[in-house]
Amino acid sequence: MVNAQIFTSNDEDEREGTAGDTGSARNFDALDSVGRSFSAKSHSQRLVESSGRMGGSTENAQAVTSNGEDELEGMAGDTGSSRHYGLHSLERSFSAKSHSERRVGNAQVAPLSSSLTQPVHAVDRVSRWLEFFSILAHLTTFGIIGVLIRYGLENLFGPPVGGVTSNNGALFNDLPANMLGSFFMGWVGVVFKKDISLFSEHLAVGLSTGLMGSITTYAAMIQRMVANMVGGRWVNGISGLVLGMELAQVSLIIGVDSAKLMCKILERINHIRDRRGLKPLQAPSPDNTRRRYCSLLIFTLVGGGLWVGSLVLTIFDRSSRSRRTLWLACVVAPPGVWMRWYFARLNGQGIGQKHLMRWLPVGTLLVNVVASSMEAGLATVEAAVENYNSRLWIESLQLGLFGCLSTVSTFVAEIQTMHQGKNRWRAYVYPLSTIVTSVVMGLLIYGIPVWVLGLGTRYRPLGVTGTS
Repeated sequence: MVNAQIFTSNDEDEREGTAGDTGSARNFDALDSVGRSFSAKSHSQRLVESSGRMGGSTENAQAVTSNGEDELEGMAGDTGSSRHYGLHSLERSFSAKSHSERRVGNAQVAPLSSSLTQPVHAVDRVSRWLEFFSILAHLTTFGIIGVLIRYGLENLFGPPVGGVTSNNGALFNDLPANMLGSFFMGWVGVVFKKDISLFSEHLAVGLSTGLMGSITTYAAMIQRMVANMVGGRWVNGISGLVLGMELAQVSLIIGVDSAKLMCKILERINHIRDRRGLKPLQAPSPDNTRRRYCSLLIFTLVGGGLWVGSLVLTIFDRSSRSRRTLWLACVVAPPGVWMRWYFARLNGQGIGQKHLMRWLPVGTLLVNVVASSMEAGLATVEAAVENYNSRLWIESLQLGLFGCLSTVSTFVAEIQTMHQGKNRWRAYVYPLSTIVTSVVMGLLIYGIPVWVLGLGTRYRPLGVTGTS
């Protein structure tokens, strides 16, 4: 009993010390924990049973869980990488509670996901290089899929089909993709992130960092609005930035709320099945070595197949420039996802040797500003050249490499996390500094050549280049 109280009190001090840092100083890829997806009562009962099986007292388990129940609505996040690489810790705000749960007295108790009813077993790690390669395979697969989805949504809502979005209006072509990716980020990157990670950490990386991060694109949004400003359509440019950020933010919130509603529905179903004497719905078994090897094989084959297939289509599908642009974009997309995942290690590290402003997600800020600046440079070259192959490469890099290097879903998730912390001013300083810096860089790189050299505003929609 004394040991459990010591661990619990230490965890409470740690939570109080980090509460003002938006719930996680090192992780900004998500904004909320699983929430009260299952009742605190059933959660306590599972801990009591685990404590009883391992020789602990019921009072010890109740003391630990009662102090941790109020954290079920706390922040959680992860850039998607495994903590075994030292890149990111997994959900620091959740770890304060799970640390108490893992130790009751002198016994070791595995952390429990709020929706899991099975005990979690330790995972025997595979080789570090195989782990690294497996993550790259997951990111490659979901990155290419994300590009295909973004391209499809651009054409569906853009001039080729729906005509709802346009390249010169406030409702830009990438807006539907940014909204969709932010919505599902609330599912796979926030509410169900822990459950997916317990099933497969690499799958959680692929879905949040790979898929949702590649469906959304920050660089294209900034360049489209900069092109509007350079062309004299300042109202469209400024209003497009406001609408783009607001609609993505709202989509994230709706995604989180709808995912929590699903948790309540599942909880209700389990309650009904329990009353009828039926076995409750069980979560999948925890991650294990066999599953890691299987996922490594599957995603290596699928990701490699998608990449090789895109390369073959780029070479032989010459009947449509828009399709060929898409295939080449899929070829160059994976390095963008890899770099974004890699630079996410800078989140929470602060600036300089003294680690100033640790609350600032430097990694996300860096990739978004760099990607938007590079895209502005490509747009400048695009306005100056008429060569078919040059324009093909430029448009493919814009759609694939820099579209995947930048992200909106992670960006709005970080903003929401900051807004739910004590220092809400950070939720305004961070996006304003990122957007203003990106726009200024875009005006310098793209605007000055257009204004001074008279290149004209020939910036064209990404992926919507006609059938020629």
